[in-house]
Amino acid sequence: MADFSTLQQFITCDAQHCGQQHPKKRCSGCNLAFYCNRDCQKAHWKFHKPICQFTTATLNRLVPLANASPTGKVFTGTTVASSGPAVACVICLGEAAIDPVACSNCKHASCASCLLQFQGDRYMSKGTEYNICPRCPGPMPDMIQSSKAKVVATIARVEIGNLSEKERNAMLSEALAFVEKVCGAGHPVLKHTFLLDRAQLLSMLGDHNAALTVLQKALPEAENCVKIVDLAAKCYASNLNFVEEAKKENLDPKCGAMCKPDLVAIYLRIAEMHTKLGKWADAVVLYEMLNRRFSVPDEMALDQRNEMFRGEQECHYQMKHYPLCIQRGENYMAVNIFSPSAYMTTALSYKAIGNLTQARKIAAKAMLVAKAMKEKGTEYTWEFWNEINDENAISPRPFRF
Repeated sequence: MADFSTLQQFITCDAQHCGQQHPKKRCSGCNLAFYCNRDCQKAHWKFHKPICQFTTATLNRLVPLANASPTGKVFTGTTVASSGPAVACVICLGEAAIDPVACSNCKHASCASCLLQFQGDRYMSKGTEYNICPRCPGPMPDMIQSSKAKVVATIARVEIGNLSEKERNAMLSEALAFVEKVCGAGHPVLKHTFLLDRAQLLSMLGDHNAALTVLQKALPEAENCVKIVDLAAKCYASNLNFVEEAKKENLDPKCGAMCKPDLVAIYLRIAEMHTKLGKWADAVVLYEMLNRRFSVPDEMALDQRNEMFRGEQECHYQMKHYPLCIQRGENYMAVNIFSPSAYMTTALSYKAIGNLTQARKIAAKAMLVAKAMKEKGTEYTWEFWNEINDENAISPRPFRF
């Protein structure tokens, strides 16, 4: 296997109007830009500065999650009666609270699932003041956020941890059963909170069609929630009656609120399911729609916009639209150096049209980017480099980025 020193021969100076081969210097900030001398680096700094700052900040946020794991009794199933006297739930009035959560003030207990539903109702009516005891003003654990965090930790543990197939499926199935139970209650806040987790768990268990169905069914209500937010802002600015205006628009004010980035996240997950099912054209339609509809920066988070561009490029590659894929990749790399997948897909597209020199140049830089990322906890592989240099490799290769 080659080493990283062999990649240097394919790198050229990043300074404009230079392009000298085998640059010896490297940006000490992001560690990803190459220069032949100090003068080139200074001349290029005004172009590289915003990219460098963004890349450095992003790399610093890549905290390894290898130790992430759900702690305690994450999901329901154990009654307090098994370890002591039965304690009644003050919400459902059951004789033995399941996974009891007690108030530190009045000492009354509630089932974890009952308290979750109660806090969802409180959230709908009181906003942020929802994590209080059902019987007194005493504080209670935030069941919505803690449950969400434990589900996310389970997903992270499965994605990063070295688990056997049996352990992996058991953890995912347990988490999915919990999420299905919560979402099955029909509470809008809880349905929105766990929607993407539910779809991701289904997808990780291999049922991409079920995940797609869950997301598509939730889409009309999510659209309605975004319209509610827009209408509320309009009514506030124009001093209009919100309830009356909602009736005119045939909107349900009780459906909950959702911001546009939340809606974008649902569309992106739908597009992702299309790619996992090999429906590249359907995914491209969604990516293009998102680019047109959410063109204002505040309407789509930066990481979402990056995901959209990378996803669209990958789909064009899979459909063998190589020139278009190269165009998308070059445009993306011009503004965001922090994306090995964009480099890799662009390099493979150059190889597919017979430009192996450019493919190796971009591929070498992709590997060096990936190496820098690995130092922050991200994996990389030499399989990609070998694929670029293998004349017998078939294009397009399977979707994997």
